Amino acid sequence: MKKSIFLAMLSAIVLTGTMIFTACSSSEDAVEPNPTYDGTAVRTDFAFNISKAAQTRMSGTNVQESQNFRGMSHMYLFPFDGIPADGKETNITNNYALGTLENAEISTTKSKKIYSLVLPIGTDNFLFYGTATRGTNSYLEVGRLSSSFYDKDGNKKSSADDIKNTNGISFSLEGIASSLGDHSKIAAYLTAIANTTDWAGTVDIVTNHTLENSGAYKALADLYTKFTTTVSDRCGSGEAVERTILDLYKSASLINNQSSVPGVTEIARAIIDNINTAVDGVKVIVAPSNETPDDPEKWTATLDPVDYRTFPANLGLPLGAAQLTFNSTNGFSYKGTVAAGATLSGVSYMDICYPAEIVYFDNSPLRATNVYKTENDYPSTPKTWDYFDQTSADAGFTTDWKDTEVKADTRAVAMQNNVNYGVALLQTNVKLAQQALTDNMAQVLGGAATNQTDIDGTGMKVTGLIIGGQPATVGWDMISHADNFTKVIYDNDLTFKNTALSTSVTDFNYTVVLDNYKSTQHDDVYFALQITNGEKDFYGKSGMIPAGHTFYLVGKMTLTSEVPQTFDWAKCSYDSNKYRKDTGYRITGEGTKRIFIQDYMTRAYITIKADALQNAYSTIPDLRSTETVFGLSVDLKWEPGLRFNVEI
Repeated sequence: MKKSIFLAMLSAIVLTGTMIFTACSSSEDAVEPNPTYDGTAVRTDFAFNISKAAQTRMSGTNVQESQNFRGMSHMYLFPFDGIPADGKETNITNNYALGTLENAEISTTKSKKIYSLVLPIGTDNFLFYGTATRGTNSYLEVGRLSSSFYDKDGNKKSSADDIKNTNGISFSLEGIASSLGDHSKIAAYLTAIANTTDWAGTVDIVTNHTLENSGAYKALADLYTKFTTTVSDRCGSGEAVERTILDLYKSASLINNQSSVPGVTEIARAIIDNINTAVDGVKVIVAPSNETPDDPEKWTATLDPVDYRTFPANLGLPLGAAQLTFNSTNGFSYKGTVAAGATLSGVSYMDICYPAEIVYFDNSPLRATNVYKTENDYPSTPKTWDYFDQTSADAGFTTDWKDTEVKADTRAVAMQNNVNYGVALLQTNVKLAQQALTDNMAQVLGGAATNQTDIDGTGMKVTGLIIGGQPATVGWDMISHADNFTKVIYDNDLTFKNTALSTSVTDFNYTVVLDNYKSTQHDDVYFALQITNGEKDFYGKSGMIPAGHTFYLVGKMTLTSEVPQTFDWAKCSYDSNKYRKDTGYRITGEGTKRIFIQDYMTRAYITIKADALQNAYSTIPDLRSTETVFGLSVDLKWEPGLRFNVEI
């Protein structure tokens, strides 16, 4: 996702007491109860303090350099009597919907927005949530989540104000498409061509030698097998159908023109006629070149009508999400329309989701004082706010901030921690290992010479990033509470989308993802680059990848002994007893190593290996399978500290 999305940092939340206090002759005089104290609660003012120049562990310098804050919406505050726990507590004392904060309300250095709140006596912890304002940006640009507070379109849920425990708080990835739409007509069209009279029978003729001139039928039999045999990555996108029909048309034309056997020419002619005959308004228009009509390589094909031409990209899905299957009884069909949740090479189109959106999150104890404070008395930078060492020159809070809960005489309350991100960030860039890559011609054509394709300068571009192993839902602590990591994120709003691949590294791209913490063990993360081929055909895993068409290369991000272990995993731990001033944040995870960590950035430096094209897929491969062949190498790094090199 574009890095402008991540140029926001919420540094602190402040709770200030009401502007009523009692004059005292000395600091040792007794302080009277807050005049608003009613026996159970006191009224306070709640204020955000936002530092645009602040750095977060997740975003890093590159993401923060423009210091842009998009504003905040869906802000909720939960005060607790006790430390928040996983749905077992009954100590959420209230629930405050804080509305929105416009980016225009932020000054050059900081901004404070005041809310008047009634805080119950005994409150000693807070949960805070907010999301970056979406504005008019598309979901692929800024991400999309649904939550307990708002639906997938960002509308507040009527039940949001009734949340009474942490089990009622969750955030979920949103699927891009709930169906593949009515594209059965494309399958019907392909089936009608496959059912060309006597064409299927040519396979039996050649196999059983039932005719004296059976050899004349071999080209037709081979053509039928190639057209109907379902391979692991038979793509049914509009562009793939166009190319398939174009190749079939060329081959049938050559057979018709060159064969002298009447039965063979009749079948070839019938195939051509079926290609040119619409099936309920669907057909592929094949047009020979006006300049060189006898050169089939110059011919073009166009799927009609136009919305089928861009299928399934017109639904927002990767082209490889449309996979065809064939059987002799029913003909062609799309796997995604067989049944809900049907898999597409191991990835269901229903599991393909938008990137996560920016969620701000804090799980914090509080500071309290019985001395009245004005707004200017509060620290204004993340460093001075977090640091609670009164002996340090950087200390931002005075020594009167000694209370740890709201009392009857409390005048001011401050969240002890800075507010951070509840989501993780993946930073990626890509380069070629070398200019000429080896394809899979030898394997596909059965012993033919290996072909080297000079990629540099051909216009081959990465047009999408598909990230597997994402949880469907995260809970109140922004990690998954269930073993359900089947979702994949599709990011096609890449900073280097229009950059031709070369041996030089691309610019960085940024994708917001969810933490993939598991209580049992960390998991590898499989991902795929969606790439548009340049000017040259090449042979991939199962067949030809034509020039201009889309293919996929798979990589794996993994934690191995070869990965530099300079990252301090203890920093991403949950200290249930006290605030950790060295981390400034309670993160559930207890130091568990994993690829994506909330509030941290994982850097993946991706290299397309010299033999990567041999493992090019036409559809999205299974991003959970250890049998998937990788064409990428990855160098990973957590910011700050850990790095992986990944080749694909």
